Amino acid sequence: YDMLKKYHQPLLQCGKPMVSLEYEMEGIPTIVPDGYDAEYRLVEHLIKEHGCRKINYIGGSSEHPDNIVRKKAYKDALIANGIPVEQHRIRDYSFMDSDGRQAYADFKELGMELPDAVVCANDAMALGYCQAAEADGKYPPEDFLIAGYDNDENSKAFTPLITTIDKNAHAMGSLGCEVLLQLLKGEEVEPVVTYSQQLVMRGSCGCFAPEEL
Repeated sequence: YDMLKKYHQPLLQCGKPMVSLEYEMEGIPTIVPDGYDAEYRLVEHLIKEHGCRKINYIGGSSEHPDNIVRKKAYKDALIANGIPVEQHRIRDYSFMDSDGRQAYADFKELGMELPDAVVCANDAMALGYCQAAEADGKYPPEDFLIAGYDNDENSKAFTPLITTIDKNAHAMGSLGCEVLLQLLKGEEVEPVVTYSQQLVMRGSCGCFAPEEL
């Protein structure tokens, strides 16, 4: 993101057709996965399908655009379902698996390491949290539910598999190429194009996938 900020103006000045993926840049059409909708649906699933009321949030960098959107969705879903937002249940780190382990230690110090559910801003942190909990003799979904984001290899590197959100990078790249072709033809395009993401339910929230069963 820092590099994109640095080269934003030079890119605009080159005058070539271009499309940005994920990161909104003024003057450049952007393809953006609808992270708000997906995170909102995930949190609501934990509330409505699993009866969760105490839900911790582990975020990435507080200034990262993705984290800002996902955290807002988490808060809005809580409020819409009559659950107060408790700031001590929200912590921001930097998207690393080590951050997940640190989050477990930080919440444990507050006596809050085993809420009803933990929502993580990516799969790496979810895996790190599970590893720290496992070392403490605690496991999802028996002791707590947990979900990540991205549907990367980290989500498949633990037993049970991690419930997550599939960003569908293939769809993002395909849409990006479609918009670029429109620009090359001199057609008008929307400044921001969004698309939906899929919830991937797995054992970490108690919704075991067929391959796990």
